[in-house]
Amino acid sequence: MFGGDSMNTHTPNNFLTQGNNCDKIMFAIMGQQESLPLNGEYSKSPLLLGEELMPHPSKTYKIYPLYRTLFESCIDVLRADKSVLLKTLLTEKYGSKVAEELDRFEFNELFSKMVEDLHNELDHTQYDELKVKLVSHERSMKIRKFYNQENRSNVISRISVRVSKEIVDKASLMKRYTQGEVIELAITNFLVNCSELEFDLIYLTFMNSDFD
Repeated sequence: MFGGDSMNTHTPNNFLTQGNNCDKIMFAIMGQQESLPLNGEYSKSPLLLGEELMPHPSKTYKIYPLYRTLFESCIDVLRADKSVLLKTLLTEKYGSKVAEELDRFEFNELFSKMVEDLHNELDHTQYDELKVKLVSHERSMKIRKFYNQENRSNVISRISVRVSKEIVDKASLMKRYTQGEVIELAITNFLVNCSELEFDLIYLTFMNSDFD
């Protein structure tokens, strides 16, 4: 149902265009930021941070490209190091307080947040029960409806992060089927529980992403 290890050949649970002119301008700036460094070096395949700036060893997870694109969309909207132009556009459209609240995470911080949140959810919900809940959520269905409009690649992708051993261990302990599925569930859980504005901006970015 979700992605994961390289030997996993199951069918992915594919989720998430159009916005007004202001939204499209903001998206264009977000899209340009994808080529900017994320605290070091940024590589689209796999996602990678510069080794010299991060103290933790690199950890790579295998996930379906859908979820990597979703994670990229999340970090584009919520990254702390937005361009001045994008910050200005967000401030003009939503006000300075909201714009500042969107400056929340560095790359690895967002990944850690997602894993922590999923771990907390599983403290009071069974794994398979939570998976069904997340997949059937209206936001997940909205993502799937858009994504399934065209044939997409199901070739396993990779996301590389530098996070604490605690986060790596939590992700490992949550595994039921594949490690990649845990990360995909963590991304989905974040999307289901983020604010309406955050989701709208992430969805706008996702719809306009390059799926090649």
